[in-house]
Amino acid sequence: MKGVPFEGKVMNEAYSFFVDSKLRIGSWSEGIAGLAGTPSSAVLGKKYYTVFARIMDGEKDALSEALTRKRKVTLNGHVFRCPSSHVTADIRVEPVRVDSEVKGLNIVLENVSPCPLAGPLQGLCGIAELRNNTSALAHGVRNPLNAIKGAVTYIAGKYSNEPILSEFVKIMQEETTRLDNFISGLLGTSQHGEGTSPIDINALLRRIEIFTRLQNVTSNIRPVYEYGEVPSVMADCFHIDQAILNVINNAIEAMTSGGELTVKSGSGSMEGMNFVFIEIGDTGPGLDVRKIDEFSKNSRVRGKGFGLHLTREIFQRYGGHMEIKSKKDKGTLVRLLLPVQRSGGVE
Repeated sequence: MKGVPFEGKVMNEAYSFFVDSKLRIGSWSEGIAGLAGTPSSAVLGKKYYTVFARIMDGEKDALSEALTRKRKVTLNGHVFRCPSSHVTADIRVEPVRVDSEVKGLNIVLENVSPCPLAGPLQGLCGIAELRNNTSALAHGVRNPLNAIKGAVTYIAGKYSNEPILSEFVKIMQEETTRLDNFISGLLGTSQHGEGTSPIDINALLRRIEIFTRLQNVTSNIRPVYEYGEVPSVMADCFHIDQAILNVINNAIEAMTSGGELTVKSGSGSMEGMNFVFIEIGDTGPGLDVRKIDEFSKNSRVRGKGFGLHLTREIFQRYGGHMEIKSKKDKGTLVRLLLPVQRSGGVE
């Protein structure tokens, strides 16, 4: 994959680290420690993408691909898209074999080129900055969240004899509790991947179906949900819930009165890997898919398409990806895929 070169000083030193077959860091050279701003004592045993920018080859994790294919992956001019800056590097991902079995990967970065305003510590990952920003955001959200929780508790007691209202109040209580727990996790660690657990996608979709029912009624939209047989997937439930809601809310907002929202779950295989998929379709005016990439290039851009950009980032974090098919005046279909959990780890 050829990236766009950036002006600035090119560091010709090679930076390397090793991960095992589960993408856990086994060695972390002094060079990569200085580049990422994280010492080896803080990273050994952790998934590489929790302390380092995830290395993507298109829509897939390059390291996962190298393990699956059992062959070398080379990315020339790879672009790391970090919170504060962009960096390019030539990357080699080389399988390490013991008795013909792949036991891990050596990752080597060469020709690292930070943009002119970013030094090495900012260039590859800005983890400290990201943690500070995340903590500030979490503190800002907590106060209004507490006010919402208090209002929901009052409504629950006041209208406990209203069955329909009680159903929605229960959902609001569950969602605010999950959000509160998520914020507590951010304030405690500000680390990614700490809350992963098996997720029943159908159970999550049924909750979303109820949660968006009034929204559909108000907009005169007919929702159609189809639940297929799906195995569990490993991820943070809050992340996946919000990612799916981003797409569904986009679909509802795109349609005029009388539209149809379709949500379908199922499982299948692609390129030798098993996936759970969620398909979300609408009958709206269509979407310019190119706009989603604008958010990767400019993190300050906001507006239509930003929710889809976030959804794509979340699914890529867990080894999945997002596909979009859209045609003017013919609607949009978004397909979300997550790898299936198997014994010993994720496929």
